[in-house]
Amino acid sequence: MRMIFKSMNIKLLSLFTIGLTLFACNSGDSEVSESESSESVDEIVISRTQFEAADMEIGSIEKAVFYKEVRATGILDVPPSRRAELSVYFGGYVKEVDLLPGDRVKEGDVLFVLEDPAYLEIQSDFLQSRDALKYLKNDFERQKSLRADSISSEKKYLKAEEAYQSAMAKYESLREKVKLMNIDPDRLSAQSISSIRKVKAPISGTISEMHLKLGSYLKPTEKAICIINTEHLHVELKLFEKDLKEIKEGQKIHFRLQNDPEKEYEAEVHLINRQIDPQERSLQLHGHIAEDSTYEDLYPGMYVEAQILTSSDTLLAISSEAVVEKNNRFYIALVKEEKQEQLIIEELEILPLKKSEEFVAIKNLNDIPENGKFITKGAFNLIQE
Repeated sequence: MRMIFKSMNIKLLSLFTIGLTLFACNSGDSEVSESESSESVDEIVISRTQFEAADMEIGSIEKAVFYKEVRATGILDVPPSRRAELSVYFGGYVKEVDLLPGDRVKEGDVLFVLEDPAYLEIQSDFLQSRDALKYLKNDFERQKSLRADSISSEKKYLKAEEAYQSAMAKYESLREKVKLMNIDPDRLSAQSISSIRKVKAPISGTISEMHLKLGSYLKPTEKAICIINTEHLHVELKLFEKDLKEIKEGQKIHFRLQNDPEKEYEAEVHLINRQIDPQERSLQLHGHIAEDSTYEDLYPGMYVEAQILTSSDTLLAISSEAVVEKNNRFYIALVKEEKQEQLIIEELEILPLKKSEEFVAIKNLNDIPENGKFITKGAFNLIQE
């Protein structure tokens, strides 16, 4: 395919961004007729001073990888093990709370304090059952020994055994209740019983929801606080059935946030749900975010747009920055000649084959001379209407 150049011999080109005037190669012919112009070649001369002042750059053809993509949408989320909704087994009045959504907590930190006289009763019952169990155990062992020596009757032995087993059941039940109050039953004593219960964080993370008020009564199983740990964020994407055959675990994912489409993050296909939604004919895809990605701008629930890279081709290509679109056609500023003090530039039309954000593969690659160079940074200012 032949090279297509804009027809003119003499061109004074204003570079709006740098305010420089580019001079035509043949400055002696200041005027050219229309017929002469249609047969001539557009040549732009740039001095080294102008080139450097405009901060231009030169590039050449290079190998680039072009991916076939499957597009998907979804949200950022965290695993169930990194999300906690706190409630209590035993209700109480909120005595202390000093947290707000957004506060960070560590596992084991005290989140809030509850108070209720019923806590005293549970602890007192446990201590009494512990003491009673010791007495009944000794009595049972004594009756067992007497029966063996035929001193005590079978009836007394069975009665002692029944009382001991009943006391053991009550003791174990109360012991578990005390443990549910986050109290160590082995360290509980008559001097340490309290009407106050401290509720601690089960995981480290950030407070995402707060449903407590000082002095209010928190009912059993009522949601009190939510904690979320964002250290293991992942992407949950909706994948349509028609695209399923293209997707495999281990493939790269590029995704952007709806509120910041310019910044790109990387992830990897980790799990593919095998259950297809019968209504939408879609399934869920779980992707792990790259470890070197910054999590500061990422929050659970954020909407994402993603491209799953399914296959690739390595082709000779030119930098996307070098390509300028004009009237639905595409051009590059080809360096026809590079001298010590100046560069001679020609405008060359190209036919894109494949595009990525960084590179463009072209059909008419042969139109670019072997080892040919072209303007990358600054090409837009050279190719004018």
